[in-house]
Amino acid sequence: MTTRPRTRQDRSATPWRRAMAGLLLGVLAAPAALAVSPTQATKVGDTVTNPVTGKDVVVLELLLDPADSGASPLELAYVRTSDGYLVLVKNQVGDTLYTYDAAGTAVKLVVVATDPATKAATVRPAADPQAPTAPVEYAAPWSGGSAGDAAQNTTQSSSSGVRVVNVGAGGSNGGWGTLFIPPTAGGSGSTGGAVDHTNATAVSTATQVALEAGSVGGAGGKGGDSYGSFWSGQPGGNGGQGGTVRVTNQAALATSGTGTYGIFAYSRSGPAGAGGGGYLWSGSGAGGHGSDGGSVTATNQAEVRTTGVDAIGIYGLSVSGNGGSSGGSWGIVGSTASGSLGGNGGGVTLTNSGLLWTSGTGAHGMLGQSIGGTGGNSGSAGGVVATGG
Repeated sequence: MTTRPRTRQDRSATPWRRAMAGLLLGVLAAPAALAVSPTQATKVGDTVTNPVTGKDVVVLELLLDPADSGASPLELAYVRTSDGYLVLVKNQVGDTLYTYDAAGTAVKLVVVATDPATKAATVRPAADPQAPTAPVEYAAPWSGGSAGDAAQNTTQSSSSGVRVVNVGAGGSNGGWGTLFIPPTAGGSGSTGGAVDHTNATAVSTATQVALEAGSVGGAGGKGGDSYGSFWSGQPGGNGGQGGTVRVTNQAALATSGTGTYGIFAYSRSGPAGAGGGGYLWSGSGAGGHGSDGGSVTATNQAEVRTTGVDAIGIYGLSVSGNGGSSGGSWGIVGSTASGSLGGNGGGVTLTNSGLLWTSGTGAHGMLGQSIGGTGGNSGSAGGVVATGG
């Protein structure tokens, strides 16, 4: 075997290649700078990791302990981040937090346990080692509940079925409250939009309603919970009211399936949101109110035939969503609010001047119903002192 002699150029190039290879490996192996959870040294504009979502976010605001906490200088309790969260800075065993009891007196709390799996710290009053404990989340979205957007319309029309429905958007959930941060109420659902439709499309179907016209209010959002703060859990949002529905049929409709309807006109309000819960000495919030179903008018001027079991030629329904239940309350003082009332069903008017023909066991030619909603339940209470709503 013949070996080529190494030249001066080869020998000089070898250390250079080794140095460049080492530099490249160092660049590839160097870990990228990672954001960390907020600390007492965190400043506005810093990038931190949201411990719940795991995403890197920017700190927008520093929330210090209350001035009457006795600490000097005041320590950082929370940071508000660009993703709409409040992130708890003090979440390690032995950390001290400050809040107010039901009488508005400042109270010192101590973290007695922390659980990265559930992402919550457990706290209790520092002055009473036997007192009940309460969880405080590492981080949670915090904003006032907002009302639902305007109703969205869905219109579908073919020989296999006509559907015209307006649905209101649900209200958002209220923000939780803890320590010196108040919770917020749930947003109310938006009203289902009014429907006024005249049908001229002939339909023959075996699996669905031939002509459907409806308005549905949005659901109310849940009230914000309160963890060991002066404020009680907040009320749930009201359900959105069902809109007025008017439908006139001028074309032949035929259904053959079980439980199908020739014409189904309905207005339904959205269910109300539940009240927020209370922990330690925080009371719960009341449930939102159920709104009324809208008026319903259905008129048939053509031929409607149904042949299925439990079918209905013309079905008109106005129904209220249920009232919201109050949240529960657990801790030193458990005090719940009341569940709220359900709403009323609206008026229903059905008119037939065409041919209405039904067959099949349990079938109805025309059926109109107006149904009020049920009230919500009072929440459960548990603690040294417990009172129900």
